[in-house]
Amino acid sequence: GSWDATVSLNAGAGSTVTWDSTSAQTVLATTYYNLVLDQAGAKVLGGVTSVDGYFALYGGSLDTHNFDLTVAGSFSIGAAATFTMTGGTLSLQTSFNNSGAFNGGSTTEKVRVEGTSQVGWYDDSGSTFVNILEFAGSGGAFIPDPIYASSLDLIDGVVTCDTIIVSGSVSCNSTSCNSTPPFGSWIDGYLEMNFAASNSTTVPIGTFNSWAPAEITASAAGSLAVSAVEGPHPFSTGPNMLGIYWDIVGIVGITTADITFYYADPMHVGGGTEANYVVAHHDGASWTRFGTIDAVGDTVTNTSTPTATMAGTWTAGEPSSVGQPKLKFTSIAGGFNPQQFVPFDVII
Repeated sequence: GSWDATVSLNAGAGSTVTWDSTSAQTVLATTYYNLVLDQAGAKVLGGVTSVDGYFALYGGSLDTHNFDLTVAGSFSIGAAATFTMTGGTLSLQTSFNNSGAFNGGSTTEKVRVEGTSQVGWYDDSGSTFVNILEFAGSGGAFIPDPIYASSLDLIDGVVTCDTIIVSGSVSCNSTSCNSTPPFGSWIDGYLEMNFAASNSTTVPIGTFNSWAPAEITASAAGSLAVSAVEGPHPFSTGPNMLGIYWDIVGIVGITTADITFYYADPMHVGGGTEANYVVAHHDGASWTRFGTIDAVGDTVTNTSTPTATMAGTWTAGEPSSVGQPKLKFTSIAGGFNPQQFVPFDVII
């Protein structure tokens, strides 16, 4: 049944409280050490609830009922269980493990990831939907499966992930969302966002070690996903290039765009002369080279980029490192005049 006593519950360190009725239950609002919910009964939070150890929903269902739930240890949903957010904030500090059903809400519901160590997020369904997703812990997070969110708020910590798909707003604190590489919060993986027409938008991405955002001004409204990858481009033709590249995929609606990528100097600068680096794009088969980079502002920029060119990977380097060099004849000093398709000797 429910807890109807007027006395408080003191759940000491190492203790486990289990709510396991097959009938409906209101879970007492208090601070637990370990909290277990089992059996087929529908349960609701009775108020703001904290768990200092682990939280496990093995069976039945739990509705947050407009109250906050903070879990310091692991958070788990069993295969036969359903967790539903109806208002409130779910704060996670160690791990998220879902083998059942997680309903992330649609209005004010928020999941706040705030561990001082990296928080692992694992979902057997292959993806998770969260209404408002907020990262606020210095330990960041590791998320191997896609997450869908109505909005994303980056406050602290690097989020290493497969893909985060955001249908609404993306925001990050003033420390992170600028054109320099401080420590802050960004996505180490693909971040898919929507872009308004003719509006410069920062995509807060980077690698595990560095902030390396993209800035995109789309000619028409649409969406795309972009990630930053640590290391030289796998199809480099020489060593004199950036030690980072960016990948753009899933372009929808955008016809052309101005794109700028920010790199960290000296972390990402390879061999050769940085001032001689040119913007380079690889479409999976061949290189296309554009103008030189801004070696003072540490940016790689290409304007009015059409969709066909935009998709693929971007980096910068000396021309010989981002495509095979070409031999061009501008004049012939002696001998006979060569004609098109007629072989002639070249003595070097």
